[in-house]
Amino acid sequence: MLKWIRRLIQPQLIMIFFSDVCVLSLLTLASDGPNLQIGLLFVITIFSASLLLDAKKALVVTLIAVISVIYQHFIGSIFAFSSLSNISNSALLAFLFFVVYGTGQIAVRRFQILENLNFSQSLELHRLQNINRYILEQIETGYLVLDENYHVVLSNPAACNLLGIESKYGHEKFTLSQSQPDLFELIHFETLENGERFQFESQQSRYNIHVQVQKLIVPHQTLMLLVLQDAKKLNQQVQQLKLAALGQLSASIAHEIRNPLAAIVQANDLYLDSETEQQQLLQQMIG
Repeated sequence: MLKWIRRLIQPQLIMIFFSDVCVLSLLTLASDGPNLQIGLLFVITIFSASLLLDAKKALVVTLIAVISVIYQHFIGSIFAFSSLSNISNSALLAFLFFVVYGTGQIAVRRFQILENLNFSQSLELHRLQNINRYILEQIETGYLVLDENYHVVLSNPAACNLLGIESKYGHEKFTLSQSQPDLFELIHFETLENGERFQFESQQSRYNIHVQVQKLIVPHQTLMLLVLQDAKKLNQQVQQLKLAALGQLSASIAHEIRNPLAAIVQANDLYLDSETEQQQLLQQMIG
């Protein structure tokens, strides 16, 4: 659709600029030479053509303007020698046309570079948004973001599962009072501090949920982040960490005990085959 529109607009623009150049050329001929007002109109037309048309078509418009300005005075000078003084002005104006055309092409290149840069940045931003969405969808920890009116502005499937909320709510903004009234009453009627932790149970959910409150300060609003975890799994993880720490402590104690015992056993083996002086030294070491 856009390509069809561009193909339809391009011929119309060419006709408009060609008509402008012809009209301005007639005005220049009627005024017996270029003046400031007509020159500015020529410059605006050429610069607009450089921005709206491709380089070749804009160059054609520029050449038509140059030819119409210079050659009409050159032909006029054949019949009226008094108009020879206007040829230098026309040549200067023609040179200005090429300068404006080059400036317009430079501006178009800059716009194209900025457009490509903006497009690449938008693709990168879209890619990062998809990565964040995939992470939120696959992580086991639930995340629920509320605004000042207790509307859920962000949630992931884990949060919906823990709170017993329908999965359709995870893809749209919804009110917490309708989706999870028990949690809404707890948050609405109690003042929660930043970093506060509490346990939450609801008839709507089969989980015992561990909730951590985190205040998010963003421009023009304050958001509340609720980090939701299954308390049962969290306790299991704590027990596993305790057992791992106990295993490391036991291994360290066994190592500290094993080293002196090994030294004593080795000294005892050497004691039987040693001389009297060496036996006394070994007795001191073992003692």
